[in-house]
Amino acid sequence: MKQISFHSPLTLIASFSFFLFLLYCQLPKQKQETRLSLPGLEKTYLYSKRITETKSLLQRNFIYPKELNLPSAHLAAAIVATERLGNHILLPKSFYHKYKTAIKGEAIQDGKLAQLVMIQTTDLDNQTINNDEVILELEEEIAKLSFDQDQLEEVMAVLYKQIKTPSSDTGSIQEWEKIEIAALEGYVSKLFESTIFQQETWEDSFKPNTILSISIPIKESKTKRKIITKLKKTSFLNKIGLQTDDEILSINGNSVRFLSIPTIEQMLKGKVGESIKITILRNKNQIHHYEIPLKTNGTSITNENKSIEAKIQTGKYNFIHMKVLGFVKGTDFDSIKLIKENYTSLMEEAKSKKITIHGFLLDLRDNSGGYLDLVTECMRLFVPKGLLYTTRAPNNEYYATNSVLIELPLIVLINEDTGSGSELIAGVVRYHNRGAIFGTKSFGHGLVHTLRSVPGSATLLIKYPTSFLYLPNGEKFHNIGISPDLWISEEANESPRYSKPISILNENGEGINNGNLPNSKLDLQKIGQWVEKNGSAKQIIQTELQKGQTPDYQLLHSLDAFAGILATQN
Repeated sequence: MKQISFHSPLTLIASFSFFLFLLYCQLPKQKQETRLSLPGLEKTYLYSKRITETKSLLQRNFIYPKELNLPSAHLAAAIVATERLGNHILLPKSFYHKYKTAIKGEAIQDGKLAQLVMIQTTDLDNQTINNDEVILELEEEIAKLSFDQDQLEEVMAVLYKQIKTPSSDTGSIQEWEKIEIAALEGYVSKLFESTIFQQETWEDSFKPNTILSISIPIKESKTKRKIITKLKKTSFLNKIGLQTDDEILSINGNSVRFLSIPTIEQMLKGKVGESIKITILRNKNQIHHYEIPLKTNGTSITNENKSIEAKIQTGKYNFIHMKVLGFVKGTDFDSIKLIKENYTSLMEEAKSKKITIHGFLLDLRDNSGGYLDLVTECMRLFVPKGLLYTTRAPNNEYYATNSVLIELPLIVLINEDTGSGSELIAGVVRYHNRGAIFGTKSFGHGLVHTLRSVPGSATLLIKYPTSFLYLPNGEKFHNIGISPDLWISEEANESPRYSKPISILNENGEGINNGNLPNSKLDLQKIGQWVEKNGSAKQIIQTELQKGQTPDYQLLHSLDAFAGILATQN
């Protein structure tokens, strides 16, 4: 999110606690739903009933119904629920009894659970079990488990007994609800990564946050190491010292290697005024400690001045550069309204300063999408006519109407964090020959999501996929991404690739047939030759570096290439 200016760097991270729901495509509620037959729903479960209720919701229009009884999803539910109790973990029986001396702790209900042992107060820092070979052995044992909701019910029953009289004590009831919700989080984390649960009402989500969350992109290695991935160089976390490929060792003094990602995400939350201490391992031999204060000044991503950044870029050719963070709605604004207002304002400014505007650069880098109706209206701003896209849940077609921003040449700038509706915009713009795409290949998240309340809860929301997004030619881009016409990296030492059209290159410069969009008509070689003689990006970059600034390499090279198009082609 590096091009957006906030009063507090942590504000953006904190405000995403609810608006991560919004940064993915969503469909209105379907009027008719088709119930699919799903084995296991006829059973009655007492302790894992939330899982059953959620399955009943998802089976009506979830696009992957066969995965609802995924064994790994039930196992993840059991693991995350156990961890939420605090100082408790689940391990396969065979592994536990082999390394019992090193693991230590107190075994709870050993022998009552079919395949697992629940252990309290384990020694997770013990060097014997922190060995990579031992943890690979653990993962192999976990992979052998044939886990279903019956086994999950057994685990939940044991957890229930650890809570003191949940039926009569208010505090215990709340504690049990947290465990039920944790099981639900674990379950859906294995179905689709984009689903998020939020414990607040719709109205409360627009109020200032009292609980903040630090969003750190984490992946788990085969040996359960928690590695930071895809950390932007200009991000808040990078500025405080964290780096991509750092391994997280502990959070607030608690070892995280044996914990699940949902549990770690919970550990990265806290009250305003508190701080979170993180210990990381860098380059396998350097240990660093960081303390991140949880601060907010009450601003929100819904602030209309923060969701759009726009300015006039002057040079041999002059462009409107508009950065759109997400296609979101507020109480008195939406992103399309802001795009129009910013465009009108900049055109008036250009007129007053006698500046001729030659093109429009729509910057969708780091934009994860948003409300589907706003994504559709954004395409309608720029594309004059024709089919825009289709969804097939049910089969709907969406067309261009009444375009208002069609007089200027258009470039769409994307990167690997451009997702969902923003990818769709880029693909549609190119399909209709309305403009070209610069940057790097997009994320590949072409799903439509529906946002619903979790059955039986007024404060839990579930966002789940109900359809794929299809480009005008009927192709999907989910798990494929949108490749740019001109590859422009954000790295300082990589020049734009003018030698070959990107449609036959992958991110490593190797031959590939993208297949999901028509090839670009751009004469990249001629554009590159013009940029070499007339471009200003290199000079601007050097000037900014000398001033101690961090240049936006991708943007500066894109402005050069845009000028090259205008100078060399009609």
